[in-house]
Amino acid sequence: MSHLITQSNGITYIEIEGLPTVDELILITDKASEMENIERSLWRLKKGIDLEADDLRRVASHVSQLSLPKARAAIVASEDLAYGLIRMYLAFLDIEGVSVRVFREEEAAVAWLNE
Repeated sequence: MSHLITQSNGITYIEIEGLPTVDELILITDKASEMENIERSLWRLKKGIDLEADDLRRVASHVSQLSLPKARAAIVASEDLAYGLIRMYLAFLDIEGVSVRVFREEEAAVAWLNE
């Protein structure tokens, strides 16, 4: 699994190749949260995600404890399994002032981030 974090046009892009583990997702989230101008981020899960509900709950709990500015995060997951798992993850997530949505297509995600 590898990842790349870049910024372009006011959006932070987090691209993940391969199937990330829980610890890898937490590490990537920590790295992204330390960047400046993280108010709009787009997560690309190139190979999807394959985690158990307890793993998703662990990631959501960690992310909920981070000090994040008022922000929007879009997660692009085109695979059915990844899309469904991310929807479950969003149910566990509780961050005041942060809005997170999952999309199947990047164009729709970017449009939402730019609203």
